[in-house]
Amino acid sequence: MPDRPSLTHRGNFTSYPFAELMVEILQTGLSGSLRASFENRKAIIYFRGGRVVYAVTNSKSLKLFNLLLKRKKIDGATIAKFPEFTNDVAFAAWLVSENRLSKEEIDSIFVEQVEEILIEVLTWPDGQWEFDPTVRARSELDFPIFTSGLLIDYGRCASTETIMARFKSVEESFALTEDPPSNITLLMNESFVLSMFEGLPLKIADLRMRSAMPEAELLRSLYVLWLGGFLMRSGWN
Repeated sequence: MPDRPSLTHRGNFTSYPFAELMVEILQTGLSGSLRASFENRKAIIYFRGGRVVYAVTNSKSLKLFNLLLKRKKIDGATIAKFPEFTNDVAFAAWLVSENRLSKEEIDSIFVEQVEEILIEVLTWPDGQWEFDPTVRARSELDFPIFTSGLLIDYGRCASTETIMARFKSVEESFALTEDPPSNITLLMNESFVLSMFEGLPLKIADLRMRSAMPEAELLRSLYVLWLGGFLMRSGWN
């Protein structure tokens, strides 16, 4: 029998930055897991229907017990009573069963944990990744992670050189998304660029002609609006 084609995709963050992978997974509605590694750091990010729903890491500072200690939700004596405290899911279930924390408190900490894991991976200068659509998170591991804000912050903080390198042609086009995120305050340049879209896709060349904005500011605004979920992008890598 012929070998079945692999569904796994691999790459590095130099060619395919983590932020861009998250956007592509979101806008295509994929489910699965993204394994990421850089030097001795590792993380797994789980997606369901394009949304980030859960993440794990080998970073000790981001383990659940450490986050709970920092927030003074538990103490060392509590940890000592549960030998598997490094297993985040098992430790969380034990804390709830022992009435030491409520399910709502644990879920809130999990949201913070996942967001901090995403921020850490976004700061890696490079790394390897592997996306596998067959590996999914357990159904109960589904937390409301607000990735748009994290990605917008990433785009705003990225160096000008990094952003300029992410555009290859003025023929790339952008269009408004059907369901943009809410509760996000855009900067003046970002709002101006977004206002130029009136239902029809626009190429970078079109936007250049319609605006006297410096090229670096125009491309940064486009990058931020795309990462944040306000625009769809086509003709790119």
